[in-house]
Amino acid sequence: MTALLCGLGFSLVSFAGEPSPPLRFLGNAELPPMVWSHHGNTQGVAVDLVNAAAHQVGLSISIVGADWKTAQDELRDGKTDALIQINQTPQRLEIYDFSDPLLKSNFHIFRRTKDIQISGIDSLSGRKVGVEAGGFPIEFLQKYDQIGVVVVPNWSDAFAKLSASEIDAVFVDRWVGEYELYQHKFNNITLIDPPVVTLESSIAVKKGNTALLAKINEGLRRIESNGTRQSILRKWEAKEVVYLTRESIDRIIMAAAAAAALFMLGVIAYLYRQRKNLQSANSALEFANERLSRLATTDTLTGLWNRLHFEERVGHELIKADRYKQPLSVLIFDIDQFKLVNDSYGHLVGDRVLVELCDMARQQTRDSDLLARWGGEEFIMLMPNTGPNEAMAVAEKLRANFASHNFADAGSITASFGIAPYQPGESVDHWISRADTALYEAKQEGRNTVKIAHI
Repeated sequence: MTALLCGLGFSLVSFAGEPSPPLRFLGNAELPPMVWSHHGNTQGVAVDLVNAAAHQVGLSISIVGADWKTAQDELRDGKTDALIQINQTPQRLEIYDFSDPLLKSNFHIFRRTKDIQISGIDSLSGRKVGVEAGGFPIEFLQKYDQIGVVVVPNWSDAFAKLSASEIDAVFVDRWVGEYELYQHKFNNITLIDPPVVTLESSIAVKKGNTALLAKINEGLRRIESNGTRQSILRKWEAKEVVYLTRESIDRIIMAAAAAAALFMLGVIAYLYRQRKNLQSANSALEFANERLSRLATTDTLTGLWNRLHFEERVGHELIKADRYKQPLSVLIFDIDQFKLVNDSYGHLVGDRVLVELCDMARQQTRDSDLLARWGGEEFIMLMPNTGPNEAMAVAEKLRANFASHNFADAGSITASFGIAPYQPGESVDHWISRADTALYEAKQEGRNTVKIAHI
């Protein structure tokens, strides 16, 4: 009998080489949408990925809920064989071996909307931050002595305390936090972008269990190569509902039809329960729609607006500039020789450079400006009510900051800039093309340069 406990929170999976009762652990297994219990079944994107990987290599699995700390104790004591949806830490590397990546986890700070002074991890000094016991968030915050860590029994309790001003922030995976906001209607709480840390969660086995680890990795590689992984991720990111599927709603309707034959008092009681179920489904749909809207307009890596959103906004700004005779500028910048970063250090380091550079650029962006990822390592900034001299000053400041900054794992990075002031009556394509030409001239003149487009 081989057993797998599941987590980033709370869940347990058993792998069985031959038929035998699955291991079960009682406890809080509510961690949607990665792992959670629904009508007695354990569901979630991480569960679907593990099920698919197990099926590919002929492993039989059963999923049961367990408190995350209990799950880790079980693996440490040899009572089960693996944990899923777990992030690597130095302490865990001493006792576990980890599989290939399973799922990306973005950990964010959530704060009350009015507490604008809380803007990142460094602003939490002297404040109380809610986390669950035994997971990555509490391990991560241990290195910040000035932060008051408050251990809560579950994430719902953490957000309730935050809403009631009993704590100052919550540090948790984005999917979990957003679900709590929409499930419980905490309208006074805001997520802070970008994430404090992004990790690739894995499946962990006890150190030395190479046979099981090899089997798990083979299953993960197969679902990656045959498209099963992407199919599962698309289902959870873009299906019409996230936490209550269309199939679940169909089953509810069928049950309602059968209940119509019952005594009227039973029918009334049943309809009352169904009303509660539909309210829950509506909350899930609302959350799904909000997430889909964000996915459609933002770049998933950097958190900036994406090209589609930029193209939707730029036309409105041109109309305002023409109507009110206001200056308007566009700035395009491109990381110099970025291919060398990827070739020398790998794409993970390249991604970290992009995120770090975008954070720096975002800090110098006014509320009225629109900063977007234009494609690859190229970015574009729409600057309303901004003439060429002001745009030049912004670009020079960005250029100097990039050039003087020591990027983690990659050292010195520079960028080249092209600026185009808008000319009344000019088309969007022609305007942006002039900025792109100026960027090309900056590259030709040796890079790490700002050029203004010719009229």
